[in-house]
Amino acid sequence: DGSTDDTGRLCDKIADNDSRIKVIHKENGGLSDARNAGIDVATGDFFSFIDGDDYIELDSYEVMIEEMKNPKVSIVAGGFIVTDVQGNDRISMSPKRKYLTKEEAFMDLLVGENYISQSSCNKLYRSSLFKINRYKKGILNEDMEILPRLLDSCNGVVILNKAFYHYVKKP
Repeated sequence: DGSTDDTGRLCDKIADNDSRIKVIHKENGGLSDARNAGIDVATGDFFSFIDGDDYIELDSYEVMIEEMKNPKVSIVAGGFIVTDVQGNDRISMSPKRKYLTKEEAFMDLLVGENYISQSSCNKLYRSSLFKINRYKKGILNEDMEILPRLLDSCNGVVILNKAFYHYVKKP
């Protein structure tokens, strides 16, 4: 998204050795624009988003894709490991795995335990959800704006009792 350091060149070098990787060079347009650009060129069955300063556990996709074998599942969400500026970790996750209809997922988001989370980054999505849904450009908290529309388009959601997304807070 318009990086001014050597990120683009490094990505090109990595892509030269792995045909699955597509590098998009574009002017800075913000997070929503960058995600939409990736969605536009992606060809896979699933989408996931990881912010540049965060990371995931190595088995995250293996666990989430296993849940996607059920055709009634459109979104899989896991928990977070939040690292504060002092380096302390706090884990936030559901105490048990559960399947939610889209209506139940809305209720969990709005008035429930919020184990689904408003973040886009702790989830695996069926790519079909993005045929009609895109991130709205030029707004803050774009995750909160798109999630209700994605839930409305989905069949069901699995909430995992596993924390795999590492959210690293910066000073």
